[in-house]
Amino acid sequence: MLHERPMSYLYEVGIQGGIRRAADMLGINPSVISRQIAQLERALELPLLRIYGYLDGLVPRKVAELLDTAWPHSASQIVAKAAHAPFISHPDEFVTMIEAFIAAH
Repeated sequence: MLHERPMSYLYEVGIQGGIRRAADMLGINPSVISRQIAQLERALELPLLRIYGYLDGLVPRKVAELLDTAWPHSASQIVAKAAHAPFISHPDEFVTMIEAFIAAH
């Protein structure tokens, strides 16, 4: 059964463009949103793709490895020459990754 709160958090993330900004707007800790989105993903049983930039100074590459273990049902991709926002710096590669993921699922 889906609950309204995780859906509203996911919606706010989409509107604000990221978890941190959504958390700021909602006046809550970003980890609350992350946990709620993870719960929603498990409830929906949807595949999850996580895309990282290899040169990201905010999210260490080790995070991808840790989440690979914590969320074995998800997939991770790393954009080799991107930093924190590969969807901005490498939009074609980013979209290609998403299209391939969707085609495989």
